[in-house]
Amino acid sequence: MLRVTRKARRIRKKGVNRTAYDCRQMLSYKGWLTPTDTYKMYKTRIKPYVSFRHLRQIVGNAQRKENKFKREAVACGTEMKTAVI
Repeated sequence: MLRVTRKARRIRKKGVNRTAYDCRQMLSYKGWLTPTDTYKMYKTRIKPYVSFRHLRQIVGNAQRKENKFKREAVACGTEMKTAVI
């Protein structure tokens, strides 16, 4: 729980400079919290700091950029293992 709340505060502190990696981590933490009985903790320590809708948008945009980069690399004949955003 402590790790999740610290991550939420760090993401809030970064503001506009959030990375897709940080957003993916926070969404993963939310997946871990969903089946647990911790709604009060989520409501007081995470929800005020992070908007999960916005995090999903950031991750979706980054994923589209990665896929576009990979398609272009395959079309050029130079397949890349990882995409740099």
